[in-house]
Amino acid sequence: MSYWDRARPWASRRTTKFNWYKAIPSAIAGLAQGALKFQPMNRALIGIGVAVATYLILHAGEYLWNLLVLAPSALDHETATEISGLKARISELEQRPKKQPHEIAKLEEIASIVECGVDEALCRNFLQVLVKRQKDDYGRLRLELVELGMSSEDVVRICDRLARTPLVIRSNPTPLQHYTAIQVNPEYKDLLLEFLHGAS
Repeated sequence: MSYWDRARPWASRRTTKFNWYKAIPSAIAGLAQGALKFQPMNRALIGIGVAVATYLILHAGEYLWNLLVLAPSALDHETATEISGLKARISELEQRPKKQPHEIAKLEEIASIVECGVDEALCRNFLQVLVKRQKDDYGRLRLELVELGMSSEDVVRICDRLARTPLVIRSNPTPLQHYTAIQVNPEYKDLLLEFLHGAS
């Protein structure tokens, strides 16, 4: 967009003091005086013409003042502000720690696991609950997910599918742990949080 394409709308938006319609009250008053014979009609019409012309001249003068005097510095300031904002954003992106190749690979692996098949939304819901916990009782987790709206069959199916991937660890009961435990693999937890947060 050229300078004049920006300057003309900018000046037009700020030319508001002497719009032509502000002459309407004077025109109505002049017509009323002519109609009521307070002054000759031709004189009233001349007065109306002078009032409208005066407002048009003042309006044009204000527009030219905004366009030729105020717009250059104002648009330069706006452009400088935009450039400054872009530089700050670029600097912020450059300072953000870059992902290591193995982290990128794990993020891609997470995406391939979660987004595979028709159960993507169910997988996300399941993982958003599980990732907030450490090691949890599978039975208690299933009851909570059912309360949140998933069917018991969906919970079992999603859990079975995710437990066959590196993303979720499920361990059977032992003499010291009398329940089936389930948790997000600690090696994937931070990246999974990032993945789910970025997708929400």
